[in-house]
Amino acid sequence: MEIDEQAGFVGGTVVSRSSLEEVRKFYNTVGADWGNRYQAPDEKAPDPAVLRLRVVIKLIERYGCDNIFDAGCGDAPVVAELLRRGKTVRGVDFSEVLVNRGKSLLEKQGFDPRLCEVGDVTNLAEPDGAHDTVLCLGVLPHIDRMDRAVGELVRITRPGGILILSFRNDLFDLFTFNRFTVEFFADRLLPAVPFTPEERDRALRGIAGLLAFPDRPGESPDSPHREFYRLTRINHNPLTIAADLEPFGMTHLVNGYYKFHPLPPLLQEQFPNFSEIGARMDETLSFSWLGMFMCSTFIAVFRKNGGCR
Repeated sequence: MEIDEQAGFVGGTVVSRSSLEEVRKFYNTVGADWGNRYQAPDEKAPDPAVLRLRVVIKLIERYGCDNIFDAGCGDAPVVAELLRRGKTVRGVDFSEVLVNRGKSLLEKQGFDPRLCEVGDVTNLAEPDGAHDTVLCLGVLPHIDRMDRAVGELVRITRPGGILILSFRNDLFDLFTFNRFTVEFFADRLLPAVPFTPEERDRALRGIAGLLAFPDRPGESPDSPHREFYRLTRINHNPLTIAADLEPFGMTHLVNGYYKFHPLPPLLQEQFPNFSEIGARMDETLSFSWLGMFMCSTFIAVFRKNGGCR
C-alpha cells in the first residue's frame, strides 16, 4: 500500500516518543533480561509475559498454526517454547545483545541457534508469503513507523495466513480512574464535543474533581519502569483496530486479552491478592469483552486476505 508519511502510527494514540537508538539501547541494557520473565513463573500471579504467551498458545492451537515467524523475538523465549511444542519457528530481533542471548538459549535446549537472527521488523529479509503465521509481540507500540512494520508483516505472510499482533490498550485508561483517565477525556472524548475553550477547560477540571488522585501516577525517579515509559509508546483501541489495519489487506478475527486488573490499579495496595485474582480471570476471560477495559494490552488476530479460509 501507499505509505503516508503523516500516518505512521496507523490510528494509534502516541503516548511518548523516542528515537530508534533509544529503544535499542534500552533492550541492549535495562531490557536485556526480558527472557528471564518467562522462567519459573509464579503460578498464583504469573508475569504478564507468561500470561501473553498462554494466550498466544491458545490462538496457535485454535487456528492450527505452523511455520511461524516471530518478528521481534527478543532473546527467543517464545521461539524456544513453540519449538518444544513441535512447531516450525524462527525469529529476528533488532537487538544484537538479545539475539546473542537467544542463540545461547536455543543451543542449550538443543535447537539450532540460527533460528534466532538479527533483523529489522520494518525491512525484513523474508520472501513474500514465506510463513503461515507471523507473530509480533510487544514490538509495534515502540515502532515509530508502525505502518512500515505492519506492511512487512503482511507481506511475508502467505495469503490466508494468520497474524498475531499485540498492542497497548487505549481503553484501559478509562478504567484507571487517575491521570490517564483525565487525559483520555481530554485527548479522545472532548474533541468530539462542541465546547468553547472555556467550557472544555471547565469540563476537564470537573472530570479531575471526580477522581481522588487525578495527578497519579507521577514519574518516580527511582521507578524500575522509568526508562521503559520514556520509549515510544502507542496505544490502540481494540474497538477500531480492525478498521485501522484493514487497508493492509487483513481481516480481523478476534482479540485476546491478558493481565487482568480486577480493580483500578490505585486500589491494588488495598487487596494483597490483587494479582492472584487477576490471574484467575486470565484463565477464563482471555476472549471476553471485559478485557477491553480491564487489561492494559491486547492481542489482535488477523487473516491475510486471499487464499483458503
